[in-house]
Amino acid sequence: MNIIIKEIFKRSYDPVTEAVYNYTILAQVECGKQIEIFDYQGYNLRRYIGKKIKCLLFTWIKEDPPGFLLKGVYIGKYEKNEDWTQPEGESNLSNYYAIQTSDGIFLINKRSVEKYNLKNGKKVIFYTDRIDLFSWLPI
Repeated sequence: MNIIIKEIFKRSYDPVTEAVYNYTILAQVECGKQIEIFDYQGYNLRRYIGKKIKCLLFTWIKEDPPGFLLKGVYIGKYEKNEDWTQPEGESNLSNYYAIQTSDGIFLINKRSVEKYNLKNGKKVIFYTDRIDLFSWLPI
C-alpha cells in the first residue's frame, strides 16, 4: 500500500533520556482519506514527511464504530510479494491473512478470520480502531 506521510508524533518516550519508543503517523491513503498508523517499531520516518512510501499495515478489526471503515475482499493467507523486512519479535509473514482494499492490503490475524468466519473472495466491511505499521519500503 502506498501512503503519503503527513505528520509524525512521538507516542511514547523517556523524558529523561529523550529516547522515543514509538510514533503515531498521520498518513493519506490512495483514496485521499487520512488515517493514523501506529509505528510500534519506532522506525522514525520523519525524513519522509510529505513523501510517499510503500508500507505493509496490520489492522485490528471490529464490528462497530468508531474507527476507520475498512471495505474490501478477504484474500486468505498473505503471500509475500515484496522485500518486506520482518519486524523483530513478529511471527513469519506467512502466518498472516489479508484483506485487499482499493487502497492496498491490510494484514489481519487468524483469530479475526475465525471470529468473523471469513471466506476467500468474499466482500468484507469492518471498522478498525488500530492500524500498525508492520513494514515499509521507500519509493
